[in-house]
Amino acid sequence: MSVQGSKATIQLAVKEVRTKWSRTRDEWNDSVSRSLEVTVVDSLEDRARMAILALEKMQETLQRMRRECSE
Repeated sequence: MSVQGSKATIQLAVKEVRTKWSRTRDEWNDSVSRSLEVTVVDSLEDRARMAILALEKMQETLQRMRRECSE
């Protein structure tokens, strides 16, 4: 899978988690659900953003390597 494909997969997964969590919150809205949202769902989104930034950096590095190796 390409770096871009990996990035898209992460973005889609996070969107799906957020959508399903939103549906869950419609039925389950108490202090435990709020705690779970902060500790798990929000944390997942933060980690996904960091992973996407790392993938973007990796893509830049790979592009630079390709350019330098082709010169």
